[in-house]
Amino acid sequence: ALLGFSKVERGAIQSKYFTSGSLVYRNQARLSSELVAKISKIYVLEGDQVDIGQELVKLDDVSVRAEIAQAEAQLARARIDVMRLERELESKHSDWLRILELQSKGMVSKQAADLAHVTFDSARFQLEANRKNAIQEEAALSQKMKLLEKTVIRSPIRGVVIAIPMKVGE
Repeated sequence: ALLGFSKVERGAIQSKYFTSGSLVYRNQARLSSELVAKISKIYVLEGDQVDIGQELVKLDDVSVRAEIAQAEAQLARARIDVMRLERELESKHSDWLRILELQSKGMVSKQAADLAHVTFDSARFQLEANRKNAIQEEAALSQKMKLLEKTVIRSPIRGVVIAIPMKVGE
């Protein structure tokens, strides 16, 4: 070969390219819990295909369920208090109207009528406060129910499970 040239020959071309690189995921989701709780069940294995919303992990929900039961009891008590105070308000209103009528006939002093009015107003304010308390207890129950939803970790994307770094009981 003169000047570094080779003779042209016929033959098969072989492809032998070596390169380095890495595979990356188009979408990757790293899941974690908003709650501190033990894992009670894992529904998937590494390599499983999952859909959006599919249950992946169940956390222990015993304490959350106990909190829900307590919140339900507090809400029930608050509603009973409202009903009791509604009846009490009706009674205080009737008393006040009766005393006003008696005052108009000169049978009761203005001071007694004023006292009946104050008692009626006080019952009305107490009822309003208890209605607000019932609303607050309802909101607390709603928060506990949302907490229960967080004991189930669901897939945010459609894909393949690539790693499960935890075990049941952790």
